[in-house]
Amino acid sequence: MIEDIRRLRGEAGISQSVLAEKVGVSQAYIARIENGTLDPKLSIVESIIDILSNPGQSISKSMSYYLLESKITCNEIMTEEVETIGLRDPITSAARMMTEGRFSHLPVLQGTVLVGSISQRDIISNIELILKEMTVEAIMDPEGIPMVNEKTPVLSIIPLLQIYHGVIVQKQGRLSGIITTSDLLRSYWNYLSN
Repeated sequence: MIEDIRRLRGEAGISQSVLAEKVGVSQAYIARIENGTLDPKLSIVESIIDILSNPGQSISKSMSYYLLESKITCNEIMTEEVETIGLRDPITSAARMMTEGRFSHLPVLQGTVLVGSISQRDIISNIELILKEMTVEAIMDPEGIPMVNEKTPVLSIIPLLQIYHGVIVQKQGRLSGIITTSDLLRSYWNYLSN
């Protein structure tokens, strides 16, 4: 997806600054998206794609049409190999995993059961604490990331992706995957390419 945004921007002859102005974000924001260091909100990515590939046509409509027509389910677009962290793991391990893997959130497990999530924001908002001595449990969000069944239609999780960075996909109560805006857009790019 990142390569596609960069490629489409180049084909359209639009600089990062011009694209940023049209989308209503900073040039640095566009650069971070293209470098893969930022997982943007779905609405921002929709605007970028709308400007670069479908002038005059609403990307939301065409994405909705694609999702309605294909009747695609969560298990078809999810990322199956989900990086997770344990409830009792050090916060420094979570920070390292997020930095190295370029994740903004990690699901938190107790054994094999999902018990919440930890985000970069959770870590940053608790930076004044002695994080190297604390476990994930101390600052994680027990509400975590929403969870859906793998046969849930993707169209029905779009409102969740407007609020959350991802949606956990489960099968029989066990973590089987995750869907982020990147997964949704990768699927949509494949559709546009065919």
